[in-house]
Amino acid sequence: VNREVIAQAAEAQSVSAAATSARSSDTADALQCIRAIKFTGWESSVLRSLTLARDIEVDAERKSISFRALTTLTSEFGTALAYVACFVTYFLFGGDFDSALLVPAVVVLGSMRTPIWSFPAQMSTILR
Repeated sequence: VNREVIAQAAEAQSVSAAATSARSSDTADALQCIRAIKFTGWESSVLRSLTLARDIEVDAERKSISFRALTTLTSEFGTALAYVACFVTYFLFGGDFDSALLVPAVVVLGSMRTPIWSFPAQMSTILR
């Protein structure tokens, strides 16, 4: 699942980059020919073209950000699931751990601190 989402995120990012490049090129062309545009009264036409290019760019960037957030969220959800599994295992053993089980569990829980902490921010990004 994550591989497919990453592939879609990469595609969305390339579409976003292409849209940005097209908008930048249109803007540069308009600025180079500003006198001719104003003289002939093409301002509204050029403005519509630039606005459309910007709208396409913004939509592509939103899609790219959503895919990146979804990828991060899915990887962090797996971490959260492992975190819950550690606590369930603890309670299934009756709350008794020996050192062979406790040391790896502490290392795993320590490595999950950042993903668990940033999980709400990733969820918020996706919901926007």
